[in-house]
Amino acid sequence: MAIDRKAMNTVVFGGTVLPGCTPLSPSSVWYDASVRVHAYNVAQATKLVQESGISNPTVHLMVPVGTVALRQAQFLQAQEKAVGINVVIDSTDFVTSLSKADAGTYETFQIGWSGRVDPDGNIFQFVHTLGSQNDSGYTNARLDLILNNARKAATDKARQTLYRAAQKLILADRPLIYLYHPVTTSTASRRRLTGVTMYPDTLIRVAFAACTSSHTAMGGFLLRKVGAALSSLLLASMLVFVGAACNPR
Repeated sequence: MAIDRKAMNTVVFGGTVLPGCTPLSPSSVWYDASVRVHAYNVAQATKLVQESGISNPTVHLMVPVGTVALRQAQFLQAQEKAVGINVVIDSTDFVTSLSKADAGTYETFQIGWSGRVDPDGNIFQFVHTLGSQNDSGYTNARLDLILNNARKAATDKARQTLYRAAQKLILADRPLIYLYHPVTTSTASRRRLTGVTMYPDTLIRVAFAACTSSHTAMGGFLLRKVGAALSSLLLASMLVFVGAACNPR
């Protein structure tokens, strides 16, 4: 509600990413358009901050060193200030930031995720109680049950229903805040390159690639794929891990 994702795309990324609020991008067959957050609304966000009763709310945002990452953090800082929340940017080298995330010694963390084709790879490890990358220490018994059942579900319809419910719980509790999906553009010659299928996870698979000519040409056509992952400052998605300092693993 306090973050204008469309403006962030323009100001920070020059219009090169896809604004989003879920762990699954529109390029994924598992994407569900019914899962969405509240629209950008400064007045309503300001009202909620005031109603919280917290005097001078302040949060530290850990950001890996880098020009774009810092520009994004500064954009978020300005957006949150407009609704009454002070964001302190802690610029940290990437290796140290990962160590702090694993230890739970941070308040919020801006990081990205390359994404996976299957929704389980974009969700389970980040928000399940036993997830290997659940750095915020988030736990929700109902969500755990849903994600466990999704791994056992035998039909796509059943999995879609379960992942829809899972995403709605995540957006309600906000252990992660998804912001956008990176868009990757790959170029190849349609006439001379075969055996390459593009998937929404920013990984190019060439195990079955073959050239039909001894001369390799580039630029014949564009293969576009949108990152399937996260974003809170988010996932071939960007995201922000929230609340680790309060809920260490």
